[in-house]
Amino acid sequence: MLSTPDDIEKATAPIREQLGREQANFAEAQKERNRLREQLAAMPKPPSYINPLHTEATKWNAAYYLRHAVINGGFNKECRITIVQTPISYAEDYASDLKDILKVADLKFESRIATSPVDKGISVRAVNDDTSSRACADTFATMLRVATRNKDGNSLQDDPHRWLAPQEAPNHLKNCPSGCIEVGFGIDDGR
Repeated sequence: MLSTPDDIEKATAPIREQLGREQANFAEAQKERNRLREQLAAMPKPPSYINPLHTEATKWNAAYYLRHAVINGGFNKECRITIVQTPISYAEDYASDLKDILKVADLKFESRIATSPVDKGISVRAVNDDTSSRACADTFATMLRVATRNKDGNSLQDDPHRWLAPQEAPNHLKNCPSGCIEVGFGIDDGR
């Protein structure tokens, strides 16, 4: 029987020591949890959108498709391609991947930041009564649809064609003997 405070102290000492070790372990676990939370918070967040042009296999297939079209006469190598993008990460990521594709396909392009509204998602704009531009736009739009097909066979891109009347077309799309297209990357289309 425990009758004195010293007896109680001696009897509970192992329990108090165990409790102290467990509290120290718990404090260490909390420190580790907080450190991991800070690391997670510092990690860049993945984009909220899916960029189907980003994989190397997709880039290679898209470049192959365009090169094949050039070689077989389905795409004029001299077609002027202008990439127009809004200054947001969604558009910048797509534009960067498209530039990689065009470089591998050995096609010339120019790139600029949009100075006027750009359609949501991806668009391929051309003057509707210019047969060379229409041919460039058709081949390019087909490449985008083929390249962005998901594993179920559905394209992640709606029809990107945007046909413009000559009077509403920007100057860089008018009077192009070899065809001119504008590939626009606007805000995320929510897919």
